[in-house]
Parts: sequence; structure tokens; C-alpha cells
Amino acid sequence: MPSKSAFKPGEFAVTWITRLFVWIVILLSLIPMLYVVTASFNPGQADFSASLIPPNASFSNYVDLFEKTNFGIWIRNSTMVALIVATAQVFLTGMGAYAFSRMKFFGRKYGLMTLILLQMFPGVLSVSVSGSFSLTLTSKRWSIPGISPVSLLFLGDPTILYTYYKL
Repeated sequence: MPSKSAFKPGEFAVTWITRLFVWIVILLSLIPMLYVVTASFNPGQADFSASLIPPNASFSNYVDLFEKTNFGIWIRNSTMVALIVATAQVFLTGMGAYAFSRMKFFGRKYGLMTLILLQMFPGVLSVSVSGSFSLTLTSKRWSIPGISPVSLLFLGDPTILYTYYKL
């Protein structure tokens, strides 16, 4: 009995070219992470080293991180905020999903279509919109009491502060 090939003619080459391309993209995306790790082992303030392993590599930056800062408190606070936000999101999303799946109401069809449309676009696309919106809210001419540019920094990009103080 002749052996059956899983590939049709030409598919083998296309499959391996695709796999090679995927591995190249993975390796290219790991290069910035390698630079960060290399810089973390470089003592002093230099962010870049000509060699992969710095000649005077040490753990001094990590020692300073744990001894001179409140890193443990920062991690605990971030974890608490993440857990609270995730729990709230799951709860609110579940209530909304129940309403859309079990109840009949005016606007149900178009509400679902709007949600699907919004989910098609990644959140990164809203950064420029929220950034320009926060600049409008915090400009010296159109200032809204209680809204500071620092609080709106997380809605957009860091240029909010620069633009605010240069207006």
C-alpha cells in the first residue's frame, strides 16, 4: 500500500515558508525584551550595552529595586486593583449578557450590533481620541474644575502633560 502524503503538491513549501515567517516575526518581537533584560543587568544609568551580556553585569538594579523602593506594596496594590476591576467587569458584563440574551426590549438588535462593531476595533485605536478629548478638557481656556491633566494622562498618551504646560 503506497503511503499517503498529507500535503498536496506545493502545500509543503508554502507551509514551511509560512512557519519560517512566523518564527522570524517571533524572534523580531523578542529583541526589545532582550534589550530590556540586558539593560537591567547593566549597573549604572546606561540603557544600552554594545555586547549581549554587559561586561560588568550585576544584580545591583534588582537589589536597589527591592531595598530602596516599596516594590512589594506597588505589586500588592496593582494586584488588588486588577482583581477588583476584573471582578466588576465580569459581573457587569454578565448582567448585560443576561439582559441581551433573555429579555426582549426596544433597541436590542441594534445594541448587539453596536457591541459587535465596538469589539471589532482594538482599544489602542481609542487612545488618540481620548488623548485629544482630555487635552480639550484640560486646556487652560476650557478647563473643567476637578479634572487635572495628570488624572487624564491615563486616557491618552504622555504628551498630554507636555501640551498642557506649553499652551
